[in-house]
Amino acid sequence: MNRNDLIARKDGVRREIMQVRREINGLKMNQGGQSYKRQKKKVRALEDKLETLMGQESELRQQIDRTAPETAES
Repeated sequence: MNRNDLIARKDGVRREIMQVRREINGLKMNQGGQSYKRQKKKVRALEDKLETLMGQESELRQQIDRTAPETAES
């Protein structure tokens, strides 16, 4: 996979991380809609997903760093 593809994948993972964080914050702010146990379970699942995504982002960053940047020919 080339550097540009890795960067695009990393950007997609970043967007997903931001979305999951918004969901977690929304659940924590809106505590009246669901039962406490159900809400806590959903937050825990989202936090697990967030951790996985952050690991993927870190791995992609490392792969990008190991991939030589493409140079533009003049």
